[in-house]
Amino acid sequence: MGLRYGQAKYGKFKYGPSDTGFQFKVQLSDSSGVVQTLLNNELVSLDWNYKAEGGCDKFKCVLKRAFGNLVGLTATNQKEIYDFQIWITSSFGGTSTLYYRGYISSIRPSLTDSEQTTIDGYGYSQRLQDLIVHDGTGAPKVYKSSTISGVMTSLINDFIVPNTPITAGTIDTFSTAVVSIKFNDSVWDAISKLAEIVGAEWGVDRSRQLYFRAPATSPSVWWLIGKDIGKIDDEFDYSGIINQVIVEGGDIDDGKGTGDTVPYRYIKTDTASVAAFGVKQKRISNSSVVDSTVADKLATSILAIYNTFQRNMSLTLPFNKSMIESATPLPRVVIDDNSLPVRHKYGTFKYGTTGYHYTGLTDNRIDSISYSLKDASLDTYVELNYGKPDVTDRFEELQFNLEQQRQAAGV
Repeated sequence: MGLRYGQAKYGKFKYGPSDTGFQFKVQLSDSSGVVQTLLNNELVSLDWNYKAEGGCDKFKCVLKRAFGNLVGLTATNQKEIYDFQIWITSSFGGTSTLYYRGYISSIRPSLTDSEQTTIDGYGYSQRLQDLIVHDGTGAPKVYKSSTISGVMTSLINDFIVPNTPITAGTIDTFSTAVVSIKFNDSVWDAISKLAEIVGAEWGVDRSRQLYFRAPATSPSVWWLIGKDIGKIDDEFDYSGIINQVIVEGGDIDDGKGTGDTVPYRYIKTDTASVAAFGVKQKRISNSSVVDSTVADKLATSILAIYNTFQRNMSLTLPFNKSMIESATPLPRVVIDDNSLPVRHKYGTFKYGTTGYHYTGLTDNRIDSISYSLKDASLDTYVELNYGKPDVTDRFEELQFNLEQQRQAAGV
């Protein structure tokens, strides 16, 4: 049957009548997909995470079982205890949905207070940390005359599929040209670099499929304070503000007729940001910059991202029944205070008046999602980053394109 999650504790107060409940199934399968162990009846607590970078992340499972009893948890070949799965049935007789998939990395029997065993593990994207991108001889791998999406496909075919249970999922088209790019580290680091260049969202999902997606650009989820949200913490982070950029480029003639050269330099200032926050400078070095047109693009793109504070939030969704990461890319979220229970309790304090949104109409990026099952209750904890304005020429991609031009010119 599985563990049951009910809401009878709250009755009809605020959230309506009790739900018929969730059912949980936690299982371990061998490398062939055959279920070896069901852990439901031993489960004390269960936590798992999902991140915008990497997809399925860490999990932790605490079992009530005799000290030293490792039956069903260990095997001579680690592949035989690879597959850790969490299934949830939305109601009695409902459809079961796979919520999480990962593999065991640590088993810790304990006698500290009572006989318990803690299992730790990761989602399958962590396997990419174990694989090095190389040319077959151990030397760095160089990709030439391709695109970002083309390099991604090569990484999947050459390194990931042959060495892991991971298969190719949705790989969006990013046509950014690659004249030459070299990798000398893990597959994880290579994909992270490609994602940084084009602003992609990537990971390995619960079906063990690797995706590389353009992020969502408009909100599709509204969470209401006082209805969906149980607790919210907000942060205004002023530590990363940049409002004056000093671009230092390649060598140019010093203009004195001596044939000597000096580095090209360009300064751009966001005066409104300076007036609001004081001068906060950043030096950007790129040898490909030798004129004001390109320098202005670099400076403008970085000021558009960092000319004001970063806003970060964390919140709990105590009665969440949905898998937020059911599709990729992750949805963008608006936090809405248009909820009568909050206004009745607090009046106009903090949340304003009718019709206002706590974060305005600007959407928030989801950075990570954490689920926790304990004492027959499922809690969802979400970390958000306040959405920044769209930047036509993203700083990272512009930097990369300049480097590609430099390499193409042989300088």
